[in-house]
Amino acid sequence: MAIPPHYPNEQIREIERELKDDIFSCTENLRPEDFQLIGALVQMYNFIEFNLRRSIEIFAHAGLIPFPKPALRMAELVNKAKSAIEKMGAENENIADSLARLNEIELRREFRNLLAHWAAKRVIGKDALILFSQDSKDLQRATGKGLEKDFSGYCIINLADIRGLVTHLTSYERWIAEKVSIWHAKYPPRDAT
Repeated sequence: MAIPPHYPNEQIREIERELKDDIFSCTENLRPEDFQLIGALVQMYNFIEFNLRRSIEIFAHAGLIPFPKPALRMAELVNKAKSAIEKMGAENENIADSLARLNEIELRREFRNLLAHWAAKRVIGKDALILFSQDSKDLQRATGKGLEKDFSGYCIINLADIRGLVTHLTSYERWIAEKVSIWHAKYPPRDAT
């Protein structure tokens, strides 16, 4: 699972300095708006993935890519879509723009994974979440530290960053939906023409 790399900033460092030995005593349950924000990001990516799967089917039927194996992972979907787009002529597609948008979708997916797979609590008195995991490999990438003996690892994320990400990704979610409609019209299945 891809998760974002460690990105410490002054706000996160300040929160880490304020945390006591009993980290759980510094947390509280998520608020309804926190659940809504997390759910919005996860659902955005569900819709993006749905449209990527539709695009792969369109591209395979059009002969731009071979028919993929069933149950492609999300990262494979982006690579397959990019492979098909690279084969389109410049008269049919703004290739550089589409590849850049798919790269951005893939890059930001790491935050979706973090919020969808790690256990979240709100940091008391802060506009931040503390996310817990027992996966040493994921912890190393997200925090720069592995799992400590007999302890759940954690990372801190500013809620402002997630709000900004949801706003940022709205145009990408809309873009992929619109592109699938365009690709469907441009690349009908070979046997349908």
